[in-house]
Amino acid sequence: MHQDTLEKLQRLRTLYGRAIRIVEGGGYRCPVYHSGEHSAHREGRAVDLGIYLEDYYAVIGLAQLQGFTGIGIKNHGGRWQIHLDDAVNLPGIRPRPWVWTYP
Repeated sequence: MHQDTLEKLQRLRTLYGRAIRIVEGGGYRCPVYHSGEHSAHREGRAVDLGIYLEDYYAVIGLAQLQGFTGIGIKNHGGRWQIHLDDAVNLPGIRPRPWVWTYP
């Protein structure tokens, strides 16, 4: 994981004041696990967090204050997650800042 990303995550955890868990496979991903050429996970700049559903709005706000510029909201069969990354803007490929949802 990239040191800057980990420092942002730690500041977010401190401000949030509750447990934050990184979901299985939600941190660094090697090329075998994740083949995407422009993957923030492969760059060590992304985490997928399991957060209490009622806290999503607050966590997203705290994430933006810490400098996370990629925010994805995922509902995977009733298991909610937040993707956070601080990846570099790649115009036309990976624009930042960016917020998205996915199933």
